[in-house]
Amino acid sequence: ANLQQTAEARDLALENIYPRFKMRLCRTLGLPATATPSSIIARLQRRVPTTESEVELLRFFRESERALQGERLDDQRLIELVATMRRIAAQLKLA
Repeated sequence: ANLQQTAEARDLALENIYPRFKMRLCRTLGLPATATPSSIIARLQRRVPTTESEVELLRFFRESERALQGERLDDQRLIELVATMRRIAAQLKLA
């Protein structure tokens, strides 16, 4: 039971963080909130130099989207996804 609660807490954390991050990112980049990861990445890379490669960014978006659809994340991967969001936000100076 404790393991399931921990997994659900991870999912909930990402559900609270990722959609808002993506919405702010899309708004800042002048894209609709429904923009595909590929279009977000293309616009992002034209706008600011990122520390992540295109492949790493695509992996970040795909893993985040899959997690929202129910795929489980371990603690380490959740931390990595959140760290990526923070780096991108800092590079774009997102509020």
